[in-house]
Amino acid sequence: MMSTAEERESVAAGHAAELWNLKTVIARTGLSRSTLYAYVNRGLFPRQRVLGPRRVGWLAADVCRWITTRPAQAPQAHTQQDGANTDVGLQPGARPRHRRSRLLLRGRIDRRLE
Repeated sequence: MMSTAEERESVAAGHAAELWNLKTVIARTGLSRSTLYAYVNRGLFPRQRVLGPRRVGWLAADVCRWITTRPAQAPQAHTQQDGANTDVGLQPGARPRHRRSRLLLRGRIDRRLE
């Protein structure tokens, strides 16, 4: 039985010479086009290779390597400890945009009366 490191190496080696187009990279990573290019610009994703005047591709091994470096699961959501109303969906320290939401957080509006 292969360990995870060996599995990663075999997957990357299997795609060593392949080039993937944008559609394939989006399908394999689950990222949207705009997120993908934002990650490339920030240096968080491998750069694409120019194949022609209007054609780019990514080395499949680079994309597979990037996929294997992602966390196995999403981090747990932060829970508020101070008893504040959490169903508004705010991050700690964030201010609600709308007056109704701010009043709801302060307890001036009762949800049951709505």
